[in-house]
Amino acid sequence: MLTPALAAALAVAAALSAPQALAEPAEDGNLYASSGALWGPMVVEVVVSGYVGADPSVTLDGKRVAMVQGSGEDRWYAYVAGLEAARLADGATRIPATGMDFGTECGSPAFADFDPAAVVFRAGEECGEGGQRVLNVLGAVKHPADSRLHDGAHWPFIQAFELQEGPAVLAHGDRSVEIAVGDPGGRSVSLGAATYAPGRDVALEIRDPMLNLDPTTRDEWTFDADGAEAYWLLFDKSGDLVSAGGEEISPEDVYHYGDIMEEAGFGSPVFRAGGSVEFKDNELQHSGQVAPIGGPLVTVLETGPNTGVFSNKDRLGAANMRAGGEPGLTVTYRDQEASAASGEARFRAEMSPPRPVDSSGNDLAAVSAGSQVLLTSEITAPGGPVDRFTYLVRIQDSSGAAVSLSWVAGSLAGGHPTSPALSWTPGGPGEYEVTAFLWESIPNPAALAAPARSTVTVN
Repeated sequence: MLTPALAAALAVAAALSAPQALAEPAEDGNLYASSGALWGPMVVEVVVSGYVGADPSVTLDGKRVAMVQGSGEDRWYAYVAGLEAARLADGATRIPATGMDFGTECGSPAFADFDPAAVVFRAGEECGEGGQRVLNVLGAVKHPADSRLHDGAHWPFIQAFELQEGPAVLAHGDRSVEIAVGDPGGRSVSLGAATYAPGRDVALEIRDPMLNLDPTTRDEWTFDADGAEAYWLLFDKSGDLVSAGGEEISPEDVYHYGDIMEEAGFGSPVFRAGGSVEFKDNELQHSGQVAPIGGPLVTVLETGPNTGVFSNKDRLGAANMRAGGEPGLTVTYRDQEASAASGEARFRAEMSPPRPVDSSGNDLAAVSAGSQVLLTSEITAPGGPVDRFTYLVRIQDSSGAAVSLSWVAGSLAGGHPTSPALSWTPGGPGEYEVTAFLWESIPNPAALAAPARSTVTVN
């Protein structure tokens, strides 16, 4: 299981290695914008802090931005977007409350003091009072202090403006920041290693500030790896196909946004993978649920709210691509390309596939659900001693979801094998994939041996 110590260690490691945000936030005193760039369907969060009084006066290129006070806070919030892209994305979303549903376009409604030039996308399904929430592009907004906005229909709302490419000035009193309206650039794609041994997980990283649609929480994108389609929030946080109003949706009704963004001149987030690469599921995706809508799928999750950096690894480090047996693999994102060789890498140690044993170290012919077993590998270091290592075991069920992650630290003298063991109690019958990793440490997950895999059948 994911122990508190391991969770804490992983959190520290993630914090130390977390990449900085692309299209960095812009800030001047108590005025804050979540991004210094605005392009395509991106939404920018505007915050005024430390303000006491009536609605603070905030403008974007001279147009008034209506602010909403957070409940119990001295902070005021607003969300702004470009009108053309908001209309395109919202109009293309076939199923309310899924994908890029910007809400209901209502002109300038009377429940707040909107600028006449603002087009307001309201959270409710209608422009009047009440109604179910359909706005889906903001996932973690603050609760408002104004009781008029508590019905779930008005708040959150997005103020969309017709903005020309170039600098747009966001101002509050004598404070101002500049938001660059236009393609922010800064896109890249990379793989986590120069060489991948066959069967090893392939780490993908995509950097693109325009994929940072929601400034309040982590964005998730799913790509058809054949380069045809791109989806936003196709899967939920458990890797299952999203639902609408608690009801299952048909994959044929899920809209992909690549074509419409391309036609509008914002650029299509097209991703392709080729060469010796295989596709599998992890906690980010259950591709069998959406097989009719495209080819092999690769889902990436933003590394944190508002970073614009995306990874295909889930919370337990499982990726949804792996290296095949043929040499070479390549991925492209828009006009960026990354490649890696496929072959056996050189490591300092060797490790056998993990196997189930009893408390005396005897191999088990059968494993039963609810009964504790030990998982062990034999580790040797023919090239010399290894002062320290971390032996980590990840267990995935038949759907690819990680059900257990545990680890133990040790050291290894050259020529003398050791067999660390970790306990596991299977929760139910089935086929489980067990992957053992040998790292230098949790904060420094440099591989000392090639990952080793086995399949355990639980009765």
